[in-house]
Amino acid sequence: TNLDFQPLITFKGVHGGLYGYRYTTLSQGSGRVRLVTGATLTPGDQAHRGHITHELLHVLGHVHFQKRPDRDDFISVVWDNLPASEGTRYQFTKCDADAPCDPLGTAYDCMSIMYYRDTAFAVDPAQPTMLARNPATCDLKSANRWLTWTDRDLLNKNYECPTPPYDVGEGSFESHESTSSGDYPVNYSREKWLTVAPGNTIQVTFAFFQLEEDLEGCRYDYVQLRDGNGRTLLKACGTDRPPTTTTTTNRLHIAFNSDADYTAKGFTLQWKELGNNTA
Repeated sequence: TNLDFQPLITFKGVHGGLYGYRYTTLSQGSGRVRLVTGATLTPGDQAHRGHITHELLHVLGHVHFQKRPDRDDFISVVWDNLPASEGTRYQFTKCDADAPCDPLGTAYDCMSIMYYRDTAFAVDPAQPTMLARNPATCDLKSANRWLTWTDRDLLNKNYECPTPPYDVGEGSFESHESTSSGDYPVNYSREKWLTVAPGNTIQVTFAFFQLEEDLEGCRYDYVQLRDGNGRTLLKACGTDRPPTTTTTTNRLHIAFNSDADYTAKGFTLQWKELGNNTA
């Protein structure tokens, strides 16, 4: 997006992390955002960065995604598994004329960073509070730690941000800056957003690949490729070089994450624009 934040606050660590109260406020008339959260946060942890991003989007006017007026086309709320408290149920109540929220024509995205996961506030944690009508296209279970294309689109439309120039031709992306000379850091993340001319696609080929192994879904260190329609094209870890992957849209989000334990050499990938359309 074209929104720019200037650092005005120094966070202090408590018990190895950051600490505060779980709410967000905007200082009136000062032009400054006062962001406070009730979670203990570890600097550099992408899950915790995602938490801060979620709260910042509240400050910028975004509501929880499951409140969208079109949500019944995609999910159903299991009201019997939610607490009776009005405050909790409000987070699952659709926007209306009294409390409007306009999606501005953006796609419905179950991986939005503003979307609760499917057991949020469950009375019985073994049962969901939301059910996807089509789990193949609406993922309410995977961790949503990153901004999505829909999150960006809504921000840009709401704040009337100008369209940035298209990416052209080809390029590269590495897990970290010192790929040739050292391992990637712990608690580290890096990402890249690519948009080529409409009608073209983006092909990704890995030249080198070495991440921490995990046979149960790459939960720790991973690289993830997400298409412009929100679908995850690839999530990979270990030492087997991932296959060449091509988007179905003209947009691609590349995200790398490492946790607090093991490191490795990382990866280098090449991206290439496919198609003859021009901006």
